[in-house]
Amino acid sequence: MNTIENFKQGFIKSLFVTLELSKVMVPAFMAVTFIKYTVFFDFLAASAQPVMSLVGLPGETAIPITIGFFFNQYAAIGALSAMHLSVKELTVVALMLGICHELIVESAVAKKVSINLWAFILSRMAFAFITALLVNSIWELFF
Repeated sequence: MNTIENFKQGFIKSLFVTLELSKVMVPAFMAVTFIKYTVFFDFLAASAQPVMSLVGLPGETAIPITIGFFFNQYAAIGALSAMHLSVKELTVVALMLGICHELIVESAVAKKVSINLWAFILSRMAFAFITALLVNSIWELFF
């Protein structure tokens, strides 16, 4: 194959990947943008604020974190893009989602290999929060 043919194939594949990711990210972005202007969003943010403040995050970040923890990281990214977060906040959320993501799918896999489901879920969530707590503390100490 020549370079032009490789470029065409790569471009076409990238369009398909973009379309697939857009199917998840755009609805999540739109949903969070819509919810932001409702009383429900304020209630969720206020309810989550005590826990989220421990790791240096605003209460509203509980929505994309929950989406990422249980469903899909790309939907979480779509939801995050509807928010205005600092570099530190995005770093903390990214670390949390990198450690603990898609628990529903991964729990099914863990169950198939006979891993204790509750230990699996709770340890990943706890490790995500402990890491976020440490990163937030270090960030506050040095920056």
